Amino acid sequence: GRLGRYPLHFHMSESVDGSTFAKNVIYKSNQRCIVAHGSHNATITGNVAYDTKGHCFMLEDGGEYDNIFSFNLGAKTAKLPPNTPRASETDSDPSTFWITNPSNHFIGNVAAGSEGNGFWFELKLRRPSALLPINQGVHPKHLALGTFENNTAHSNRGRAGITTYFSGYLAPPGTVWTNIKSYKNMHSGLFQHG
Repeated sequence: GRLGRYPLHFHMSESVDGSTFAKNVIYKSNQRCIVAHGSHNATITGNVAYDTKGHCFMLEDGGEYDNIFSFNLGAKTAKLPPNTPRASETDSDPSTFWITNPSNHFIGNVAAGSEGNGFWFELKLRRPSALLPINQGVHPKHLALGTFENNTAHSNRGRAGITTYFSGYLAPPGTVWTNIKSYKNMHSGLFQHG
């Protein structure tokens, strides 16, 4: 895949308050689905992605805050081909929702049939967002979870339907995962790793 070449993409836009990607269908994308990168306050709602490659609905480098992902469906998320030039990325272990910053909102989404995880909190801050003043001294694995409620992960073949593994998540006191449904996944339903 080519860096920055995705079907729908907020790129280094900072606050995009009032901007929405809604009711789109993404079918057979060869690289990802809807990406928020260095952008905040976007609403991504009511979208369907089917038979796609690499991470699907995603926050790109950990410098994204207060975005709302609601009522989206991602199904049949597949690995990128082995020789794809993205060695530093984890799309070879794809997740339907790839989350690099927990300070966002995930409500009523469904992740079904991924070759990897349904929802993967791989909490890390990378460049270029790491260089922005808003992110100085920030480490996503210590940030509060925005909202994670009424989400479903089923029939995923990775580590879990919902996971915080490898980077871990040192969830602050009061962190709540509300009304999640996780079933028929290859391994765990929810794998919370510190």
